[in-house]
Amino acid sequence: MLDHSAGQLSNLLKPNQSYSNSMIDPELWEIIKQVHTYDSKILLTDQTLVAGNRLLIDSYMSSMENTAPLLEFADTLRTGLDPAPTKNYLITQADFAVLAFKAGVSVSANLWAGAFDTHADHDRDQSLALIELTEGLNYLWDKAEEAGIADRLIVVVGSDFSRTPYYNEHHGKDHWPIGSYLVMENGASYSNRVVQGSDEGQNAVGIDPATLQPSGFGTKILTSHVHDALRSYLGLENLGEIFPINNSVKFDFFS
Repeated sequence: MLDHSAGQLSNLLKPNQSYSNSMIDPELWEIIKQVHTYDSKILLTDQTLVAGNRLLIDSYMSSMENTAPLLEFADTLRTGLDPAPTKNYLITQADFAVLAFKAGVSVSANLWAGAFDTHADHDRDQSLALIELTEGLNYLWDKAEEAGIADRLIVVVGSDFSRTPYYNEHHGKDHWPIGSYLVMENGASYSNRVVQGSDEGQNAVGIDPATLQPSGFGTKILTSHVHDALRSYLGLENLGEIFPINNSVKFDFFS
């Protein structure tokens, strides 16, 4: 998983569009490997460690033993990144992610777009943020087509919360718990449709899991329902053994 918000370690792998410095300092990377391997070995001897965490540490140690592709990827970045400067950081992230997918050093990426927390001047700032988001998504798909991986790409767009359906005294909109997800895939049977999970007042409504239509006897869609359905669609149901999602109702959004 590529994640530009992961902290200091991710700075080693961030795009360096000035091309003035090495993407990865080999000596620093070796030190990090040694320290993390030592800490991981100590953790694995802890008898109180739960099974899920033990499996994660085992996987982490295995990945640290094969970092040569990352160093090769660093060289690829010097010539592969789009040299055109952009103020849209989502485009920079998309460029980096597609190169990583093509190089085989990552299978997923968490891209971030900001400026949506519009407690003031909502209409102006949301319009600008949505333009940048749309440009970033278009760029991501264009680069994926160029790289020959668009037919294997699934893009999920979401947020941790939404905005109120009304304005505050600063012409802004505050936090609201009812949001939505956008799932994109080339040529998928489920695409070009909307599951109407809220009413005109932006309140959640019940949805019939079988028909995906509003129903007075339906279930309100939660974030966990979306991720549970994504796991099933991607063949990752076994993740439930380590990271359980305890939904009594399942939705098949991707049939």
